[in-house]
Amino acid sequence: MSKNKVTPQQIQEWKEKYGDLFELPIDDKVLYLRAPKMVDFKVGMTAMMKGGEVSYTETMLQLLVIGGDVEILSDDDYFKTLQTETQELIKYDDPEIEILSNGQRRFIINGAEVIVRKPTREDLRKADQQNPSNKPFVTQEKLFDLIKIKADDVFSDKDNAEVRFQLYKGIELIQKEKFGQLKKL
Repeated sequence: MSKNKVTPQQIQEWKEKYGDLFELPIDDKVLYLRAPKMVDFKVGMTAMMKGGEVSYTETMLQLLVIGGDVEILSDDDYFKTLQTETQELIKYDDPEIEILSNGQRRFIINGAEVIVRKPTREDLRKADQQNPSNKPFVTQEKLFDLIKIKADDVFSDKDNAEVRFQLYKGIELIQKEKFGQLKKL
């Protein structure tokens, strides 16, 4: 049974402080998490690069859990469920993509619009070169800066994970418009 009953007032206070929230019930326990920002994903991905998926999960939970039955964070019986559910935080819808008559692409993400040109190999090389430390998501940020033609203001917020993940997915999709599959002979 959950020992740390959270009131509707507490949830409202958290929403005012953190924005979007998640509730994660596991059997008779409950955790409350704030929605991640890009900086959280960057820290989590850095932890994963150094220590694997367990480190990613532990880091993300450490950053995002704001209340509830926090004692389960150190209980191995709950860990795999926590790990699986933490992966759900990274799932966002694909952007709407339209090919314009001039070959540019228009992405619609949560009602906002951005127009980009299709990245070239040279753009990819430049974006990689602008991230010599191989920090998570920096290459995608640099690539977007290189190919952006016009964008609504929301695309200036590099910490808006909901927009950024859809944007980066769109950029990835327009690079893979040709289909191929390697076959062993």
